[in-house]
Amino acid sequence: MILAVWEIADTANAFYNVIDVNFSGSNPVDTQAPTTPSILTATSKTTNSVSLIWKASSDNVGVTNYQIFNGSSLVANVSGTTLSTTVTGLTPNTAYNFNIKAVDAAGNVSVASNSVSVTTDAPPAIDTQAPTAPGGLHIMGTPSSSSIQLMWNKSTDDVGVKGYQIYNGKTFLSTVSGALTDYTVTGLSANTKYTFSVNAVDAAGNQSIASTVNGTTATAPTTPTESAWKPNTFYAVGAIVTYNGSTYSCRQAHTTLTGWEPPIVPALWLLKQS
Repeated sequence: MILAVWEIADTANAFYNVIDVNFSGSNPVDTQAPTTPSILTATSKTTNSVSLIWKASSDNVGVTNYQIFNGSSLVANVSGTTLSTTVTGLTPNTAYNFNIKAVDAAGNVSVASNSVSVTTDAPPAIDTQAPTAPGGLHIMGTPSSSSIQLMWNKSTDDVGVKGYQIYNGKTFLSTVSGALTDYTVTGLSANTKYTFSVNAVDAAGNQSIASTVNGTTATAPTTPTESAWKPNTFYAVGAIVTYNGSTYSCRQAHTTLTGWEPPIVPALWLLKQS
């Protein structure tokens, strides 16, 4: 502070008057606060964070930073060129009341902006509900000697069915997508009864009650036994015979007679190419 002294004279007397002038060096002290930040808005939230934006303040010298408050508690500080921030470390399902203040280089603080009330998201509920059992589990079509096709109706779930688990008895076979409703079991033995089960599973790992079905594979096809052609013999369709070094397959069931040798009656016998 500089004290300036002026000499004052009048006709009655003369005296010195001391005046206090508010100067620091050659520059006046900055006592003007920034304008109030405006239109404070919450743009998004999670269980533990809230994102905020606002309109800039102005100042006769310049805004150096913005202070972010929850009520009267300072929770964040950003530069004067930043007009957004995300407040983190918050508590789920909790109400917060945010406001912003602008600060200049001299430490002058603006009036607080409008307040924004935000409640953070609640944590997701734990899924403990199992899907319904797959309905209508059945054998589709006629089983082969080594495979059986299973089909079922879609299960329902409060969140969604992730997949279906298929078992042969107590042996786990595979998990298929929740969008599928069929599965072909392969590698089975011929003429054998099996018990299959299918249960639905959701994303939390909850499993439905299993649906079961029994199925029996077909008898394995037999390969015809090759024999020499003989007269007065019954041959079924598909029977294989040899005659004069060639092999023939029976085309129509019949009892042979002399003169009905395979080369003579192609309607009854089909020459097999070697």
